[in-house]
Amino acid sequence: MSPSNTEFQGAEDIERQRRRAENLRRRARRFRVLIIGRANAGKTTILQRVCNTTEQPKIFNQSGHEIDLSELNPTAQRGEHDIENEMIFESNTA
Repeated sequence: MSPSNTEFQGAEDIERQRRRAENLRRRARRFRVLIIGRANAGKTTILQRVCNTTEQPKIFNQSGHEIDLSELNPTAQRGEHDIENEMIFESNTA
């Protein structure tokens, strides 16, 4: 296979994956992701990149009430999260 054919095949694969991602986003609208890592490892940064935003997330409990992160004790509770809580970026809500 020549280099131009390889580049063409790569472009087709990218376009196919882009269409697949758009289709999935239309059907799912919302999805859950679990990212595990040490404190300050870049977990939120990864989510910001995936969601194409630089804003800080908002976190809501199961009842839909926003959790005020400033009330958390930074040493005792940093890095401890309830996986039932929802973290959203307002710029990505539909």
